[in-house]
Amino acid sequence: MNPNRTTTPWERLTKQAAKAPEQTSALPLGFSTRVISQWKAQSLESAWTMLEWFTWRGVGVATLVLLGCAGLNYEAFFTPSETLAAGETLISFLEP
Repeated sequence: MNPNRTTTPWERLTKQAAKAPEQTSALPLGFSTRVISQWKAQSLESAWTMLEWFTWRGVGVATLVLLGCAGLNYEAFFTPSETLAAGETLISFLEP
């Protein structure tokens, strides 16, 4: 029987990882400065992008509210004002 088959995949992976050479953790000169400067340059832009996304979402919600209100008051737009009271459509809509 092959002894490699009795080990779990996790054990084989850890054995292979233990054999791998260590990587150096030294960063290139000026790396941290470059990363921080890029982060500062992008943070304002990403904030504006998020604000723009929320603005367009708000426009969409406002459009839906506008269309809903126009749909509820459809009769009021096409009926002479003398025959229809201000809340008559909503009251007739809510009555059983």
